[in-house]
This record gives sequence, structure tokens and C-alpha cells, in this order.
Amino acid sequence: RHIKGEIYEDARPQCTHAYCVRKKALLSLCELADQIGVREPVDTMLVRHATSRFHVYTVLPRIADQYDAILPE
Repeated sequence: RHIKGEIYEDARPQCTHAYCVRKKALLSLCELADQIGVREPVDTMLVRHATSRFHVYTVLPRIADQYDAILPE
């Protein structure tokens, strides 16, 4: 769902090699990881457990690349 400008709400956050977390949500995100015993990459945790609890947004087109990652524009 388009929010404004280049910002979209996204229920499938992936490739979180470059991401921002609101200070207000950081503690909640860490507590969630402890509660569910998650020891997996943060993008996997967000998809599987957190998108119903947090607003997740993405910027398109992407603003950071990952070395050797071939991603469509």
C-alpha cells in the first residue's frame, strides 16, 4: 500500500541489510525476539512474527544495495 512519495507499507520485509527501526519500537522488537525465542535473521523474524505487531515500511526504489546481490530494479 502506497503511503506517500517513495514510502510503501510492506508486509514482506526482506533484505534487511540496511534498515531503520524507530527508537520507540526497538525495545518492543527485542522483547518480541526474547519472548518467542527467535534466533534467526531479523528479516525472517519480521515476516514470521512481527508484521502483525509493527508497521513495516519500505522505500522504493531501494536506497541501499548489497554487494553481489542481483536484484531487479
